[in-house]
Amino acid sequence: MRKEIDKQAQANPGLYSGLVKNTNGVLQACNVGISPASQRSVMDSLQMVGDGRIPQSAAHLREVDTFIQDAKSSFSRGNIKQGLVESLGVGMNMVAGAKLAAFEATVTPPAAKALTDTASKAAHEVFDAGGTLAKKVFKDEGAEAMARVRASLVAFCR
Repeated sequence: MRKEIDKQAQANPGLYSGLVKNTNGVLQACNVGISPASQRSVMDSLQMVGDGRIPQSAAHLREVDTFIQDAKSSFSRGNIKQGLVESLGVGMNMVAGAKLAAFEATVTPPAAKALTDTASKAAHEVFDAGGTLAKKVFKDEGAEAMARVRASLVAFCR
């Protein structure tokens, strides 16, 4: 599935596709999988950004939704590594999407705040689940790392 993402990124050159291609390459090298739903979402986002139907910010925010579902699913199955990587994807895409939305002026300030509030709430759920499981696996150190990531995201959303 990651090879298909690579091909789609090459077919739709630009900033977003470059970020996707580099991230995808790192995850592929580390043997980190991707769900069919997230792969479809990334492929669709690459195409839509490439042909101008959506701005890059919208593509990042689309990925937040699928990665949240993936992280919840991974954590519920006890797949800690995959869930933590997906949680990181949630945070990275949420920050990128919100920052780019403000830059692109694709949403009004009240709508941008509502969008980041919604994304923040969803990310909290994922980080809570990840922190609980990380604490079981990595003891206090894993939970502390998740808490630091969460605190950074909360600070950004304020």
